[in-house]
Amino acid sequence: DRRAARGSVALTGSTANLPQGSIVETAEPKLEVTIAPDTPLPAGTLAEGESPEETAGRELVEETGDRAQRLEPLAVFYTTPGICDERMHAFVATGLTEVGQQLEEGEEIEVEIVSRARARAMASSGEIEDGKSLAALLMYLMREDEASGE
Repeated sequence: DRRAARGSVALTGSTANLPQGSIVETAEPKLEVTIAPDTPLPAGTLAEGESPEETAGRELVEETGDRAQRLEPLAVFYTTPGICDERMHAFVATGLTEVGQQLEEGEEIEVEIVSRARARAMASSGEIEDGKSLAALLMYLMREDEASGE
């Protein structure tokens, strides 16, 4: 028997479009990775009547304290086919503006900005163990590699 699930979202973002002073700018675009015990990328469950885009925007603010000017669909995939019907909607968040975290009671999330090279290393070393985060992150990195001709 497969479990029914409402669906969920995971996000990866580029801070390259942040306004001056929001995050220390460097020459290399950075990825925003949320460090939490179970989910390195911001993610959450779709609320009743909420679209994947609305959930992505809400979770991004809650967990990272950033609001996205644009949420670009990256991929849709099943998290555990054969066990449940949960579909994960992955997005790329750009044009980020810091608005302050709005964590739920009991949540403690530390936000760390990492380079693409560091994100790759985290994925290949096994430091990221969460499947949905790995899938979204690797799809994002492959897309960026293709765009840059790598």
